[in-house]
Order: sequence, then C-alpha cells, then structure tokens
Amino acid sequence: TDSSSSYCAMQGLRELESLQQRPVSSADEQPPAKRARPGSGKAALEAAELLARAERELEESQVEVAAVDENGMKAMVLAVERRINDNMALRMKYPDRPEKFMDSELELFSHLKRLHVLATAPELFPTFVRTKCVSSLLGLLMHENSDISIDVVDLLHEMADADGADPDDVKALADALVE
Repeated sequence: TDSSSSYCAMQGLRELESLQQRPVSSADEQPPAKRARPGSGKAALEAAELLARAERELEESQVEVAAVDENGMKAMVLAVERRINDNMALRMKYPDRPEKFMDSELELFSHLKRLHVLATAPELFPTFVRTKCVSSLLGLLMHENSDISIDVVDLLHEMADADGADPDDVKALADALVE
C-alpha cells in the first residue's frame, strides 16, 4: 500500500507538471464576459418593455382636465372640506385602526387631486381665498399621511406658478397663505 500511495503521489505530480507546461488556449486567455450594455441584446429589449409599460401607465393615469367655473370651484372646495372633516373624525375615533379611516383618506386624496384644476384658472384665486379653503389646506400640511401633505404642497406650488396669471390674483393667494 505504501508503494501504491507513492505511485499515486508521483502520478499527481506528473499531471501538475504537464498542466504547467501545457500552452494556454485562447479560450483561457479571454476575460470573463462583461455585463450587457443598455441598448444591446436582452437588456435593450427589457428596457424597451419597461419604457412601454411606463408610458401605458402614464396614459392610464391621465386625468381629464375640464374647464372650471366659480360654481364648480365652490363645489370642489365644499367636497374637499367635507372629506377633511370626515377624515379627521375617523382618525380621532379610531386612532389605532387605520383600516377604519383609510377609505376616507383615499377620498380626501382624490378630491385634493381634483383641486389641481384650479391652477388652470387663476382668475378664480380671489374667490378661492374667500372660501377659506386655504387655511384648511395649510392644516393638511401636518397630516399624518405624507401623500396628502405632499399633494397639498404640489397644489399650492401649481397655483402660485400658474401660467398667465394676473399678478393681483396670485397676490390674493399669497396673502391668504401668509395670514
């Protein structure tokens, strides 16, 4: 057995020596494959699919913007005020059970989104200010749901940055925000 183990050891050494002396093939010389660049092969196909899906989702999420008049604006304000009150009441009644007030927050968020149309009608800003909704919106900046707070910031930004707005209309909004 001692001679057989010596023989195996010698055989292993010869194999190692032959590997060291063997020329390296061209397949061994090439570096490992690199990641596919965007725009080539499978990655390009995946990117194109992602882009197409994002464009479809964007189109589906588009909100139809209708012209708003003073009465329509007042109705939207009233609906938002009602949703704010409902949400506050449910949050106070069920502070540890979000499932009880989640629907009211979704409704509030939806109605806040509808108010974004006011940015297209800066001539209604003075009437909007008279409804006292600005103070309610400012109160929502401290809402526990950050999505609602962020939407209020977006709404106020859109209104303050309204295209073609008369400076007096924007001033009325700015004055209400400062009060």
